[in-house]
Amino acid sequence: MTVDVEDLEWSMNLVKWSTRSFHSDLEENMSEDVLIGDLARLLRKEWMARKIMSQGEVHRFGERRSGEKDFSKIDKATNHLVICGDIFPFLPPVTPGKPTLWWRWHTVSKEDALEFWVAKTAKRAMGK
Repeated sequence: MTVDVEDLEWSMNLVKWSTRSFHSDLEENMSEDVLIGDLARLLRKEWMARKIMSQGEVHRFGERRSGEKDFSKIDKATNHLVICGDIFPFLPPVTPGKPTLWWRWHTVSKEDALEFWVAKTAKRAMGK
């Protein structure tokens, strides 16, 4: 079996194009996942310190730390932490105003989360 030089060159160019295309697509599509992973790591540390956080606090923290203005990516990082069991949804008592989502760190009991929430809302009411 013989191979023509043109066929060999064509196949080598095809492999080069395919590799470049794969590399650029990989960078484009995987960079979002890396950002979400890094953001999840930062959020995990923040939840360990704060114990409970509202959706607004999560969005502000994510925006400030990562510069990400797309809240859907921040929400993906939050959902990742929920799936991993690091945080749990927390339902505080109904209060006047717009309802918001809250999460508690996995080591914080529901009762302790309520105490943190009461202290946090009292500080907000006092303007601190």
